[in-house]
Amino acid sequence: MPFEHSIDEKHRLLVIRGSGAGSLEETEDSVGRALRSIGNGEIPPDYGVLLAVDDVEWAPTAEDLVKITHFIALFQGRLRGPIAIVASAVGKLTPAHLVAAYSAGPSGAVQAFTNESEARAWLLARRAS
Repeated sequence: MPFEHSIDEKHRLLVIRGSGAGSLEETEDSVGRALRSIGNGEIPPDYGVLLAVDDVEWAPTAEDLVKITHFIALFQGRLRGPIAIVASAVGKLTPAHLVAAYSAGPSGAVQAFTNESEARAWLLARRAS
């Protein structure tokens, strides 16, 4: 599966890491698994999300990006914390920024970053405010 999630209890984050070929269908399946973990109480609703996509080989189309923003909205509907997308690889950076810009809304609760340390710093700062 292209995306695996883990729980960072110390920082109250759902960490989702992508790898491998990937597809929209596999992404949808991974989102469903993560949402079930939220629904069953494994992941509390005040958690944020760190989504790392550099190691996914799949290059989403424009239609796929619209669906991905829908997946982000599903997380926003279940979790109150901010969402950081980490992408620096060629072909990943622009789509990540487009998804973040479309999903952020007036609160700016979704941002794209080129490295995980910046993303984590932003996530922790957003939680503290």
